[in-house]
Amino acid sequence: MKEFKRQDARVIRTKRDLRASLLALLKEQAFEKITVKTICDHASINKMTFYAHYQDKYDLLDDLVRTMGEGVRDGAIGSMPIETEEDVAIAFGKLAATLLEKCASHKDEILSVKRSGSTLGLAVFESAIEEIVNNLVKRIAELQPIKYAPSHVAAFLMGGFQKLILTVLEEPELDKDALEEHFHDIVLALLRGKVIVD
Repeated sequence: MKEFKRQDARVIRTKRDLRASLLALLKEQAFEKITVKTICDHASINKMTFYAHYQDKYDLLDDLVRTMGEGVRDGAIGSMPIETEEDVAIAFGKLAATLLEKCASHKDEILSVKRSGSTLGLAVFESAIEEIVNNLVKRIAELQPIKYAPSHVAAFLMGGFQKLILTVLEEPELDKDALEEHFHDIVLALLRGKVIVD
């Protein structure tokens, strides 16, 4: 039993080291130019070990993205009640601010993936917010009729999140409070406009 726990700890450490290696390399070069060999050399891990855990560098990136997205949902809105349009707008504002804060700590890596021209750059935001955005929109639909399909409204809002966060990340000053207020106002204006059935 102890041997099993030790092995688990090794696997966790190896995967953590490979993720950290990819993050560090993304600060220096575009994702498309990074090879599995480069990742392994940087992490001092052999390629056989890499392939025991990941199919390829894209699989590692997926794992990295999932890890970066952990905690965003709980940190954003926790268990706050969602009962009114205002509650939904507040939740979206908090989510935007939390996501910006989380992404800002990985700004160089995210912008490196974005600059590479790969759509993988957007995966960071999709993985972190897709579930919560869909749940918030479903909650709106439970409270009152929505004129459009909830999946369409969620997709629209997710697109807004992605573009807005990427835009703000590239600005010299990252103002989390201003972003929270702006996104709250945008979502509330949408909800009080034509999204909700009269």
